[in-house]
Amino acid sequence: MGRLWIVIAVAMGGLVLSSIAAEKDTPAAANMRAKKLKTIVTLDVKDQPLKEILKDLSEQLETAGAGSLSVKFGIGVSQNQRLTLKVDKMSLEAVLEMLLMPNKLGYIVISTKEPAQLRYDGWLEIRVGNERGFTVEDEKTAKKGTPKVDPKKEEPKVVVKEEPKEEPKVEPKVEPKVVLIDKKQKLEDGATLLFELAQTYIDGGKNDKARAKLMEIIKLFPTTDVAGEAANLLKELK
Repeated sequence: MGRLWIVIAVAMGGLVLSSIAAEKDTPAAANMRAKKLKTIVTLDVKDQPLKEILKDLSEQLETAGAGSLSVKFGIGVSQNQRLTLKVDKMSLEAVLEMLLMPNKLGYIVISTKEPAQLRYDGWLEIRVGNERGFTVEDEKTAKKGTPKVDPKKEEPKVVVKEEPKEEPKVEPKVEPKVVLIDKKQKLEDGATLLFELAQTYIDGGKNDKARAKLMEIIKLFPTTDVAGEAANLLKELK
């Protein structure tokens, strides 16, 4: 009964947000939602690392002709976290729900046109939290909905009036905008870029280069939250 409830919840959530996804998603992100996340998979793992489980799911997608599953790990998510789950013939979307939810993890489908992030377009990003395919911002937008239109409301009557003489137009004075830069956020962003590069090295089996980048984060950005994550990941690589 618990698994059936999860499948129903996943389906209902997808219907609520589908219109927003259609407007915002890139082709790669749309393919992830409409094809890959709907592919039927089977999983039987016990105390297995998260990265190995996702690799297994990716191989099942390829066998089914849906293409591979590319995954990016967000800050605070350990690829070596060990998870357990046994399910038979369920959508990847539902399997991710049951796999991640008990471990306080979520995921989003990355949809981006930013040149620096294009390589991640259409990927899944595993995050700490309860996001299920959509960002928190997308979910807030869906809850607001669209304004209702009353079909019975009468159209306003058009009254033709004699146009007054035009007065000379006075352009409004535009005050310059002042943009305040959050110094801490700037440091976090810089550290995050290096952290993602280190994860890319790990995925490629280049642990020495990954260690160098992690140590660089700790040295250059010691006061950031990312530095703490880098230190933890550095211990896992030893």
